[in-house]
Amino acid sequence: MKTLLSGALLVVLIFSMTAAAQFAPPPGYSVFWTTNLASASAETHASGTAEYMGYKPNLSRGTGNVVYRFVATCEYVGPVSNYSVDVFVGPSATPDAPYGKFIGKMRIEGGTGILALVGAKVPVIHHGSTVNIVDDGKLIMKGTFE
Repeated sequence: MKTLLSGALLVVLIFSMTAAAQFAPPPGYSVFWTTNLASASAETHASGTAEYMGYKPNLSRGTGNVVYRFVATCEYVGPVSNYSVDVFVGPSATPDAPYGKFIGKMRIEGGTGILALVGAKVPVIHHGSTVNIVDDGKLIMKGTFE
């Protein structure tokens, strides 16, 4: 009985260590958050993701500053190509900016678009920050970092 209990405890310990290793960020990463962007209305089937990452690029020498990266991607935005949508990060602090702070324009080609920011252009992101994709003043996609 003691051997069976010890064996079961060992198996549980090994699986818990494996699970922790699978979900830990890669070495050098200090922050890695992702959120799904969902369509804001039932009329469209747009979807996408937003990622926020902070990392030390110079791991071998232990020097270098933390570099931040923000990437938002969208799919199935619409059949129209060659136009741009606005990307905002919130929550909004004032009624004048209902979607939050404008961070850039995402170019849409064939219903797909991407906005990538690195370094000083990356907005400050916290748990609870929102990402809003807006087309001509109308919210079309949204997500929250949780």
